[in-house]
Amino acid sequence: MVRQSTLVFLALAGLLSLALFAVKYQYQDLEQELAALHRDIRDETREAHVLRAEWANLNEPARLRQLAGQYLGMEEVTPAQVVQAGDVATLVLQERPDLARKPGVGHARPAPAPAVRKPTTRAPTTQAPAAPPRMSIADIERLLSKESGR
Repeated sequence: MVRQSTLVFLALAGLLSLALFAVKYQYQDLEQELAALHRDIRDETREAHVLRAEWANLNEPARLRQLAGQYLGMEEVTPAQVVQAGDVATLVLQERPDLARKPGVGHARPAPAPAVRKPTTRAPTTQAPAAPPRMSIADIERLLSKESGR
């Protein structure tokens, strides 16, 4: 006859093996989930690098200056256009004398205003906007390798 203790130990070994089996598969599932998260992080990091490189390209001062001139008619500020803060009210009153008669407006001293050159406006062009230069993945990687090498 088989002793009762042997049956108890066999049942205990069976339960432990089932528990080990369940834990093993839970561990594998968690490891796969962790690997997927690492892949997602790596992909998002690469995408962030690409977006930073594209942002740097789009915000290049020479490009912005050219677009501002082409579409907005903006030009660089000349020294003649710069005035002191106190002279602004005088300039406004010279251009709009009707404001001087209103109460609370125009407490500026009547001093001669410096010559101010009004910005010229350009007629809008009828050309279609030029597409921004497209960067290939190789260009972006080269740009990123230059940045990381600094």
